[in-house]
Amino acid sequence: MLSDKDLLKVLGNELIIYPLNIKNIQGGSVFINSSSLAWSRKTKENIVQKDKLLIPANDTAIIVSEELLYLSTKYCGTCHARVLHVASGLGHISTVIKPGSKGRLLISIHNTTDATVEISTEGIAVVTFHKLDSKAKRPFTEERSGPSAIKDLGIELTEEDKNLLESPYCRGLDDLRHVFKSSDNYKEYLTINRKQFLTPYRAAVIMSVVMAVLLITPFTGIFPEMKPDISTIPICLATILSGLSGYFFSKQ
Repeated sequence: MLSDKDLLKVLGNELIIYPLNIKNIQGGSVFINSSSLAWSRKTKENIVQKDKLLIPANDTAIIVSEELLYLSTKYCGTCHARVLHVASGLGHISTVIKPGSKGRLLISIHNTTDATVEISTEGIAVVTFHKLDSKAKRPFTEERSGPSAIKDLGIELTEEDKNLLESPYCRGLDDLRHVFKSSDNYKEYLTINRKQFLTPYRAAVIMSVVMAVLLITPFTGIFPEMKPDISTIPICLATILSGLSGYFFSKQ
């Protein structure tokens, strides 16, 4: 299972979450938000009111996620309920996000109580990501896309709904990757985490500079009391190379 540090290494390439909400990234999972597309399974009516979902009694909410996800054939994911919602009488059966998936998630939440339950459109479910030992031979195909099943449920989509589901970056991976990497939230997340992630490499760079000075100084004659010691050269060179590799890595 991927941690928040693991996500940093693969976001934008093997995995994409767009739009990326930094506060939704946890230590080993990501909160998923609801879009404006959410309906009652029984009445087929939209149940979104501002930033709330009103799930009718003994009914099922059919929810399209705000986030659009892409997973390469090396990764899969699982979608889980939140304890906060389960304690309110809501149920959600965990499901799998298949390798090669690209699109919004279609999430169902069941209200088992006899009263309408109101929840926030933020953090309606939790997704965890997993790296496979080998590429999937039977990856996800567009024909099995979740949102395409909306019509099969008898829900009529408005033109606005269709535009949201069929925007250009929903169709092309290159367009999705471009809009994701151009987003301010991704750049901010990258900057914040890279500073923490690269601290050991910065330390290696500083150490390499110090070792280089110690290596060269005895041969300059500036300090006569410092005698050249050839036996220290391999250790100094190894430290310098380590520092240089850290420097070039930090530029990636």
